[in-house]
Amino acid sequence: MQSEATLAKLHMELQMDHGGDLAKVAQVIGCRPESIIDFSTNISPYGLPQSVRSTALSSLYYLDQYPDPDLSTLEQKLAEHCGVDSRHILLGNGASELIFRLLIYMKLNQGEGEERRNRVLIPVPTFLEYEKAASAVGFDVIHPPLDRAKGFALPANFCQKIDERTQAVFLCQPNNPTGHVLPKETVEYVLNRCKDVGAYLILDECFLDLLPAERLAEVSLRDRLHCEKQLFILGSFTKTFGMPGIRLGYLLSGDLTVAKALGKLLPPWSISDLTRRTGLAALSDQAYLDRLRNWLPEENKWFREQLVALGAREVGGEANFVFFSLPGHPYFREELLLGEHPFLIRSCANYPGLSMTDYRVAVRLRQDNEALINAMGRILRQSEKLQSENDGEKCHTHDFSARTIDGHTKQAKSIMVLGTTSNAGKSFVAAGLCRLLTRWGYKVAPFKAQNMALNSAITPDGLEIGRAQAVQAEACGIKPTSDMNPILLKPTSQRGSQVIVNGEVWKHLSARDYYTHKVDLWPEVKKAYDRLAADFDIIVVEGAGSPAEINLRENDFVNAGLATQLDIPCILVGDIDRGGVFASLYGTVQLLESHEQDQIKALLINKFRGDISILEPGCRQIEILTGKPMLGCLPMTDVVIEDEDSLAEQLQGGSKPIVPFDGIDIAVIRLPRLSNFTDFNVFRHFPDMRVRYVSRARELGEPDLIILPGTKNTIEDLLWLRTCGLEAKVLQAVDRGVPLVGICGGYQMLGDRLSDPEGVEREPGTAVRGLGVLRAETIFASQKTRGLVEGKWGDQPITGYEIHMGQTRSMDSSQKALFTLADGRREGLISGNGRVYGTYLHGCFDAPGVVERVRKILVEKRTQLAQTAPQAKTLSIKELSDHESAQFDLVAFKEQQYDRLADELEAALDVDLLKKIIGIN
Repeated sequence: MQSEATLAKLHMELQMDHGGDLAKVAQVIGCRPESIIDFSTNISPYGLPQSVRSTALSSLYYLDQYPDPDLSTLEQKLAEHCGVDSRHILLGNGASELIFRLLIYMKLNQGEGEERRNRVLIPVPTFLEYEKAASAVGFDVIHPPLDRAKGFALPANFCQKIDERTQAVFLCQPNNPTGHVLPKETVEYVLNRCKDVGAYLILDECFLDLLPAERLAEVSLRDRLHCEKQLFILGSFTKTFGMPGIRLGYLLSGDLTVAKALGKLLPPWSISDLTRRTGLAALSDQAYLDRLRNWLPEENKWFREQLVALGAREVGGEANFVFFSLPGHPYFREELLLGEHPFLIRSCANYPGLSMTDYRVAVRLRQDNEALINAMGRILRQSEKLQSENDGEKCHTHDFSARTIDGHTKQAKSIMVLGTTSNAGKSFVAAGLCRLLTRWGYKVAPFKAQNMALNSAITPDGLEIGRAQAVQAEACGIKPTSDMNPILLKPTSQRGSQVIVNGEVWKHLSARDYYTHKVDLWPEVKKAYDRLAADFDIIVVEGAGSPAEINLRENDFVNAGLATQLDIPCILVGDIDRGGVFASLYGTVQLLESHEQDQIKALLINKFRGDISILEPGCRQIEILTGKPMLGCLPMTDVVIEDEDSLAEQLQGGSKPIVPFDGIDIAVIRLPRLSNFTDFNVFRHFPDMRVRYVSRARELGEPDLIILPGTKNTIEDLLWLRTCGLEAKVLQAVDRGVPLVGICGGYQMLGDRLSDPEGVEREPGTAVRGLGVLRAETIFASQKTRGLVEGKWGDQPITGYEIHMGQTRSMDSSQKALFTLADGRREGLISGNGRVYGTYLHGCFDAPGVVERVRKILVEKRTQLAQTAPQAKTLSIKELSDHESAQFDLVAFKEQQYDRLADELEAALDVDLLKKIIGIN
């Protein structure tokens, strides 16, 4: 803890009339302004509405023109918002300017014999600008103190102080900084007293617009404006719409004559064109206002409860700020600034009637609020411990545990990886963060709310999730669970998908129907996340596609929508390898709503080749343009991770010529709805084996092995195979002795017949002919078979997993099973001629020794073929040495790759910034 002298010195250096001077604070404490979490200013935590931001940008095209002096459109829109006649409205360059203008008007228009009406009553503590303006104009300011013992109520004799000497009375509703709201009856009583003596009531309702509409109606005097000539009401766009940099305030005048006269005191073009346009945009964004008003009451209540739990006193306020007192802590603001992560709160020491132990804090979004509460708890805990040691007593007061919020175990920290596009590297970076954070000693779990996957995986309890989250769980060193990917979409056609919720099939829906039902799935997403957050230290969240898909923004819970709902800090990844990375980073940020932009804490460039210093000028400029720091630049790497995006790239492109290859050539039929192509990744670890994806008959060539892979729609892909000519080519190859393996959907195609009595893939009762190379029949069923399995291929151990809808039965008892499973079941089939193999087991090649055995069988077959057909291709595969013949260990290889990726990230990223974003030491 800092010495009292150090804190007192800092207090003196930071004496300020207002909050929000981050530049000065940063200079004094020696940090960057953006590193300070600002609780000293009370503006909407959602920031500028996107409509306002977009309008401001488009308004730049008109900066070479004079503003339109006619503000009637804006005045009318504001009149509708306030429920008043537009003639009663006066617009100004912020509410503070209008306070000065109004008092100047009053001073200039004092009638004969009214020189004695020179008093302005300002009950204190309250907003300091009232007194500044009144004193500057030449009024005598009277400060009746609010009754602190009664929650800062007006003193009982307040109205007695309003007499013929009073020009105006200021009331702030709700009061700044104490936050209390006066009953409407009390304000009306003051107004009636003002009318009796000829004084004006200036009612500041700048914060009132943040309250729910029904509460606003309970306390506002806007409904009295038209019949009260002694009433003025102040309003502002700053607090409600988060736009303090665009100065726009308004005054509602009960007296139309005064309103007209005040207008003449304002210079021409006092409202800029940009201000006029953005004001209109703000007032048109009712959804923003509704969201703010719906969010605030609960968050304000939560914040006040946490402050009370910490031992704060006189906690009050129902707007977007909370007042509290901490007796014995006159330098609490300074202690928070000198912590590991600086927080700036408002010291109320310069308010009349308040002291150095009184403070005001803004109500921000939950993650920031929790961070402040935890920081306060640490300081108070240290202070209490020190006091107990000095007193020689054991501390028995408040439990300021940083791990408790609302009496429950605090949820995990989190970080979200968003991408400017698909294939930007989100899964790759997320996997690396999972391993890096795990190596740092944290208990880490991955999460992706909704995944549309070509590949899926099975959890130990037999549930289905996206492959990427299973990979990320491996990187964390944990078993995957369905909570890590509560919604999985598996496309079954161009327009429809099988929707898997919490690991089980929920519905088959078209894209349009899914988006209709999407809102119903948010509770499942939230519950899954909360379960993980209760069990882990850090959740690494992956977004989907791009967060800037503005057509999909409504009900979004996978990208920025999820980040804002759960207050998850985000990093935005851009792929420089495809070009245009700076444009994609900038454009993505700009297309987000302002509160979504606030969740973007840093930018990351992925897949860079060459000298990184070349990027420096661009990195500095994009930081300025977006206001987001660069987290780092990740170089192109040869690290091998089962990343859905990079695997998809293998399947892109058109027809390619067959490149001569002396080793074992494996042709995988590239079915239109191919799934789980990770089944073949293990082959790429053997230099003398090659995997090709074949989608045209002419591309098949003369492979050593043909594989029919899994598919999301077996019947449709079988018909495609038939019509494109590949069926005939495959059957010809089998006749020549080339082995054929079918996996899952590919296995179902190998039989004589496929029947769909329940209409799982086509109309109920559909039946189609199979390839006929196995004497077998498949009957589809709506119940999905899922599970992890172990077994043996002869004496060779195998592992894998099942995900299929339907069962396949042999029609020929002479056909042997391919595998014997651990539970004694026979699985798969081998044709009578030994050339065709079918299995439902995905991942059946992954266990150590399996590929080596396949390799040996293929070499033997090719050798036999060469003996009977001299023109056949000869394999130039050398005998393996004892060292090289050791079985390839895929699990060990993956572990090595995860560590390599973590090393790459640690070297490339600003680790201190990363830790700050997550909120860890």
